[in-house]
Amino acid sequence: MTRVPSTARTALALAIGLTVILAPACSDDPLDPGPAEPAEPAIPEPPDPGPGDSIIVPPRSASAEAAVVEKSNVFAWDLLAAAMAADPEENVLVSPLSASMALGMALNGARGATYDQMQATLGFADVAPDTINNGYRGLMTSLPAADSTVNTQIANSAWYRDGFEVEPGFLNTVRAFFDATVAGLDFSNASAVDTMNQWVSEKTNGRIESIIEPPIDSRTVLFLINAVYFKGPWRHAFDPAKTTDAPFHIAEGESESIPMMDQTREFPHGRDGSLQIVDLSFGEGAFAMTVLVPGNGSNIDGEIGSMDETRWESILEKMTTRRVRVVLPRFRVEYDKSLKETLQSLGMTDAFLPNVADFTGISATPPPLYISEVKQKTFVEVSEEGAEAAGSTSVGIGVTSLPPSVIADRPFAYLIRERESGAILFAGALGRPPGEE
Repeated sequence: MTRVPSTARTALALAIGLTVILAPACSDDPLDPGPAEPAEPAIPEPPDPGPGDSIIVPPRSASAEAAVVEKSNVFAWDLLAAAMAADPEENVLVSPLSASMALGMALNGARGATYDQMQATLGFADVAPDTINNGYRGLMTSLPAADSTVNTQIANSAWYRDGFEVEPGFLNTVRAFFDATVAGLDFSNASAVDTMNQWVSEKTNGRIESIIEPPIDSRTVLFLINAVYFKGPWRHAFDPAKTTDAPFHIAEGESESIPMMDQTREFPHGRDGSLQIVDLSFGEGAFAMTVLVPGNGSNIDGEIGSMDETRWESILEKMTTRRVRVVLPRFRVEYDKSLKETLQSLGMTDAFLPNVADFTGISATPPPLYISEVKQKTFVEVSEEGAEAAGSTSVGIGVTSLPPSVIADRPFAYLIRERESGAILFAGALGRPPGEE
């Protein structure tokens, strides 16, 4: 495969910080001191990833990772649709992978109906706990190694209040399967917030500078934090000389001007009714940005609302590589949102209810725990950059008919996914020009 020149700049950078915050059902404070943090278990070394430019994901039918991806993509479409419905005026950007991993850590401490609801919401209703955990462990290894020209980082952490009694088995599990950093902190000290935010900033290359707001509520006893970072060069860069300001047609007939990038070449392309789909590869091709643009008579809210894993797999199977004109906005979006109501709308209700939630797998010591908040911050920047801007001026020469055009000049959706596993790292919808900084 052709490598992107090392001098190329970034085409797209994405980062997310997500935290699950747990608190006891009553506000008794201070908490009695508990035992010291358990010693780390022996964790087997991950398999040798092989050459940096190879895709090492095992066959989907034979791995726990494949089972987790298949089921969690059901959650991905549900999460994106629910977020869009909850925020119809916003440019939504969520990371199904990050949300799934952070909640997957909490799932290991859930019991009874709380576990059942969380398992179903995450798409794992018929998946054994060991398979879920092994699948997450596989993704932690395979996704960062899938393409040496793309920077993909996934990190997890668990931070508990000094003196709070955490079940050793829970901490052992998040270490072993999620490679989580585990530490106790004095939550009454401002330095605890700084420590957690610094961790998030480092794991997202500074794109998410903070996710914990001071002061920490006296009832909060545990933070489960996931961070995902992605930065990749386009495999085929857009020529900046061809970027021009053009109208972006917002719903209700309104339009605003936005810089539109433009190129014509061979891309994987497909249709499903009036919906057009095109794949834009990064680096050596393991990762792609998939753009979904509705046609006349439909809208992106309706298209995403009716999307499920069966329809998605059918779309991917029908895609063929052909010459396509792609017109895509250059944009930057930052998104900061509580996912609490979104997750409740998907059926995960008991986990957020004091004296109803059952997280005795995290701590069996009274008072009982519940999830007080699930907070997410995301960042995306899409531009022409990522390869040398040269030699792409032969538009349409020698063809007898115009190639199909995917012109994202109206509200559209986009995914960042790893092709071999099918994992959806990020999912967003651009409803209006966000402006540029």
